[in-house]
Amino acid sequence: MKTIKTLIIIAVYVLTVNISYSQDFEFAVDNAKKIVFDDFLGGLILENHDGSKLRIKSVGYSKVSEKAKGLREIYGGHVDNTGIGLSINKTDNSIRISGASKRSEDATYTFYVPKNVSVKIDYTSPFANDDIVISDFSSELEIKTLNPGIKLNNITGPVTLHAINGEIKAVFTSLSQESPTTITTINGDLDITIPTDTKADIELRTINGGLYTNHDIDFRKEKSGNNNMKLIGGGGDIEGTLNGGGVELNLNSVNGSVYLRK
Repeated sequence: MKTIKTLIIIAVYVLTVNISYSQDFEFAVDNAKKIVFDDFLGGLILENHDGSKLRIKSVGYSKVSEKAKGLREIYGGHVDNTGIGLSINKTDNSIRISGASKRSEDATYTFYVPKNVSVKIDYTSPFANDDIVISDFSSELEIKTLNPGIKLNNITGPVTLHAINGEIKAVFTSLSQESPTTITTINGDLDITIPTDTKADIELRTINGGLYTNHDIDFRKEKSGNNNMKLIGGGGDIEGTLNGGGVELNLNSVNGSVYLRK
């Protein structure tokens, strides 16, 4: 019995070590204005920070086996130059980040991005299934996804987001007036929260879902112009202004509903 218990304890310990293994990495941003994620399949978490370097924390990236030590892993044409399964290269004014190890697909990476550096994410691979989580972010975002859900917490935008499947939730601390914010999805709901004092020209669209809001929006006539009536529920394509108008805010779902909250 003691032998069985000992084996169980050892197994749990080994499993815990593999799961909790983490490592940090830093990369000098210098004059780069944009970070581009391409051929990236791991879990993705983004936050702004006040430092001047890109900081990365990896969790769940397993160490290389004894057989592979001293050898270079070949993966998707990318070379791991970080030690945590990622390839990071700087070109002109941008930084490109790609997965460079099969083991990176099972890891979760938190990227701490310097403020004023924009981010572009291409997460359209059918093998990319982890939700994207972005918190406390005041830089510009451009995101394309296929299957994952997206959670944006305490952001300002501008945001350009195109998704096929998965729910999108976004909470804006303020809505940047620098350029339009456009969020679209084919098969998912949009749940968007903006402050009550936001100045915006708003367009809401859905075909097979509903439109819902508790904001005091001055809606214009429905584009179809049916009997000069304003749309108050169900699918449709409507426009309006909030607090006299401002930057464009476009929210569009084909098969889901759109929720615009205070």
